[in-house]
Amino acid sequence: NLIEQENGKVIVGAKSIGIYRLNPDRSLDTTFGNFGKCPTEFTATRIAKRWDNVILAAGYASGEAQVIGFNPNGQIKTDYGTNGFTTIPTVDYPYVIRKLNIKNDGRLHGIAHYFGNDIYTFQLNSFGQPDLNYGNSGLLHISLPSNFNTTMVTYQKDSKFLIFGMVNDDKFFAKRYLPNGEIDPSFGNQGTVIFQPIPSIDIYSLRTLALENGKILFGGIHYNPQSSDLILGRLHSDGKVDNNFGENGYMVLDCGTFAFRKLLERPDGKILAAMSGNHRTLIYQLLPDLNIGTFDPEENFSTLIYPNPISTNATLKYTLNEHSKINISLYNIEGKLIKTILENEDRSSGEQEENINLENIPSGNYILKIISKKHNKSIQIFKK
Repeated sequence: NLIEQENGKVIVGAKSIGIYRLNPDRSLDTTFGNFGKCPTEFTATRIAKRWDNVILAAGYASGEAQVIGFNPNGQIKTDYGTNGFTTIPTVDYPYVIRKLNIKNDGRLHGIAHYFGNDIYTFQLNSFGQPDLNYGNSGLLHISLPSNFNTTMVTYQKDSKFLIFGMVNDDKFFAKRYLPNGEIDPSFGNQGTVIFQPIPSIDIYSLRTLALENGKILFGGIHYNPQSSDLILGRLHSDGKVDNNFGENGYMVLDCGTFAFRKLLERPDGKILAAMSGNHRTLIYQLLPDLNIGTFDPEENFSTLIYPNPISTNATLKYTLNEHSKINISLYNIEGKLIKTILENEDRSSGEQEENINLENIPSGNYILKIISKKHNKSIQIFKK
């Protein structure tokens, strides 16, 4: 967990030593705290920065969940909480503080614990004291039905928070709460949306992101015999599936054996989907509209297919930086090979154009995989 400060410096939360600050060259900034580290030892699980550059670090020490206030120079802010420390009331597994959100008036809202169908949230005022107008003396216990299993909590820009997970072991749910902890009746059916990603995704790989425009992006891994796919979906701000995203609300990216880690929105609106595996990192960058064929052209292997949906024939365009053999194959959403379109065909460097013929292919959703010497891309297509 990390945050950026001025001049490219980065504050990192870590076990045992709490937080420390790095210079732009990633050397330890010895002007911060005590020779670069915070002056108290604890396990920092989340850190956040206020508008006045005060740093709030959440974590645990001696079995207690704590929020600690730090001045911008890394010294403990003694007028925050009690001598800089605020202890969160004891709940089951109190030390697992998963999320922090600083509101415009300086109040700090946090998710103290979520597991299964139990979620604990807390709220502190700008002085680090429990907000007595929130829940029970600053602590709120949200109990979901027994068939709900929570895996992810996400804050929106307006300080509403979303709880994601699985219901009945086969569908996903999203519930939205107002900043005061009450259910948001404007979201879905009285605060709850139940949806089923197509193809299905593994619940433990679920990652979510609240976008600047109020829409909600989510993603997860779909496992199949050939490789794994990253499934991305998008909800409108009211919880309805955004059918303008990808194909009927979903898109598929080939991620091989990489594990899905995080979704990020850049200041220019582009989206980063980050994955890792075998000491390597894979990052997809997508344009703000996130529709099919809109991979960022800054990548050195961009692809575009049109028309999509396809009646019989479509045109696939891509660019190669060097001579390569090309393989193009069509799979159904379960990962079964339907048709080999190109197999080990030589292509020179430069812009390429291929005809994709889907005659005698049944209507439905498919994945077109394009493999070159150095790249492996997937595009979701729909056959009319």
